[in-house]
Amino acid sequence: MTTTFQYSAGQNLCNEIGGAVLTVLGNQQPLTVQALIDCMQQAQRDAYDYGECREQGMALAIAILTKFTESE
Repeated sequence: MTTTFQYSAGQNLCNEIGGAVLTVLGNQQPLTVQALIDCMQQAQRDAYDYGECREQGMALAIAILTKFTESE
């Protein structure tokens, strides 16, 4: 059975990756793993406070996506 915390973390992860995909495509950039990482890292560096859950979601998404670039 899934706990609320696990569901929330998984949902945040999916939301951040999905948001990055939409941003990259909306900017008419090639959809690559590195482009998704760059998009989320740029969001982390801006001055906007996204809240703890979103910040954790971005960090987790970047960590997971980075594993794909390491295997290339």
